Amino acid sequence: ALSSPTDSGGRTKLIRHLSKACIDDGFVSKSFVAALSNGPIWTKGWTADESKKMTMEVFGDWPLPKSWSRNVKRAGDLPSRVDMRRTRVQPEDWHVTRTEAEGLSQKR
Repeated sequence: ALSSPTDSGGRTKLIRHLSKACIDDGFVSKSFVAALSNGPIWTKGWTADESKKMTMEVFGDWPLPKSWSRNVKRAGDLPSRVDMRRTRVQPEDWHVTRTEAEGLSQKR
């Protein structure tokens, strides 16, 4: 899932590669935008801040160019700015060890 801090470089490279491919091929859809901007987050590594930063890097200016979604056929699948909204706010720290999780909960 490339969620830990040690995966940061690989995660960023993968997201940039997939985003470029979707943009170049005209397949930027509502679900693609939502997956990047509202996917699972963790307290370390892929955090809400990292997700927002990467989302803004890829989709910062709205409206997006129509060419980015030229091959999305259903109107309901076309992305809009509202698809960038984060509603998942709780970290899913299933990959954090019990000791780390206890330390994180004490810091909050």
